Amino acid sequence: FIASTGIGNFAYDPSQQPDGDPDRSPVTLNIHDSYFVQGVIGIDFMHRAGFSLIGSVGYAKLLNHDTNVEVVEGELEPDEKEAVQVLFESGPVITVGVGYAFK
Repeated sequence: FIASTGIGNFAYDPSQQPDGDPDRSPVTLNIHDSYFVQGVIGIDFMHRAGFSLIGSVGYAKLLNHDTNVEVVEGELEPDEKEAVQVLFESGPVITVGVGYAFK
């Protein structure tokens, strides 16, 4: 189970970006509390010499009944909507860790 308190209002002004459209108005998002359930399967390997490898794959499902991101002002472009979905909604989980355990 994963919980986040949200960050409240987040303003983004695409007209201020180097390649942004100067005619676009600012966008304000309200990032609400988020609740997820996550399931993963993975491997944890450690060699006698100390080499360590950890990896897992799975999925995190958003439990909020409605979306956890609300567009308060402005309008998102399709690629911006996709980025919001990837960052704040349900999606795959991939973890990789490589290291060395000292004796």
